[in-house]
Amino acid sequence: MGKQNGQMDLNALRIFFVLYQERNMRLAAERLFSSQPAMSQHLSKLRTYFDDELFVKVPTGLEPTSFADNLYQSSYELFTQLENSIATSQAFDPSNIEHTVVLAVSPLLAPIIGHQFFKRIHELAPKLKILIHQWSKQTLDQLKSDQVQLGINYQIVSEDKQIREKRVLQDNFRCLVRKDHPHISTIITMEQAAQYPFTTIIASDWNSQLSYAEQVFAAKGFDVEVLYRSEFPASILDVVQNSDTIFPCSQLYRFTNPEVFRSIEFEGNPDVLKPSICFYHHYKNDKDPLTQWLIEVLTEVLDTP
Repeated sequence: MGKQNGQMDLNALRIFFVLYQERNMRLAAERLFSSQPAMSQHLSKLRTYFDDELFVKVPTGLEPTSFADNLYQSSYELFTQLENSIATSQAFDPSNIEHTVVLAVSPLLAPIIGHQFFKRIHELAPKLKILIHQWSKQTLDQLKSDQVQLGINYQIVSEDKQIREKRVLQDNFRCLVRKDHPHISTIITMEQAAQYPFTTIIASDWNSQLSYAEQVFAAKGFDVEVLYRSEFPASILDVVQNSDTIFPCSQLYRFTNPEVFRSIEFEGNPDVLKPSICFYHHYKNDKDPLTQWLIEVLTEVLDTP
């Protein structure tokens, strides 16, 4: 490192860390809301500063040098701690936030937070931009690499000690059916529900192999026939609207038209149909004011009838 002239600012280090995590100039530029030419200029300055190539081109993108590997492993945690310390030492005012926040949300819960969340965020932080991704098998890794600020899902099984789980509330599943569904009553037993075909939403890390409804009904000795699975709530509603299928869903769903759909409660509100809704974030954000503020706003939205 014989060419270190001047001081290295935090923004330059952030660019290095993102390049290291993405191993791709285009993806790093998109993540930082920059351009590839600008990223190339930053990388050139980093190379000059550290007197090392840092990254070499390979068919798949960029490959870090051994120096870059050592730099990342030895400094990334310190860097994030420093950023959090700076953020904590300053008075947190959401109205001053101008960057983009990335969330990962289960497709089962995405319809719940919708416009209510946007409205509340826009009231408190009018300059803040929200980017919502669907929860995927990569989400936990993305939380650890700062690609995602906060994840929202039903409680998942994870032994990753770097990920924090915070249970927010307990949901209560109900049946969503078309208005003219043959089950006329507003109450249904699990045995009665099992007589109708089901539609279910596919949610990674929660029910990608076997739907929650199938697991719960099987545990009670009932077999259910799932005729339609999808990652997209809109397609589920289209099927429900035009068939006698049952869609087991959150009691928090507020987007359904009573002229088209109606809900049926499960008799006795069985505890097995009450999954927990949780927030997930990297442990380094335990005291991060932005993360904690997002949790507060989302909790407020979920708790609002």
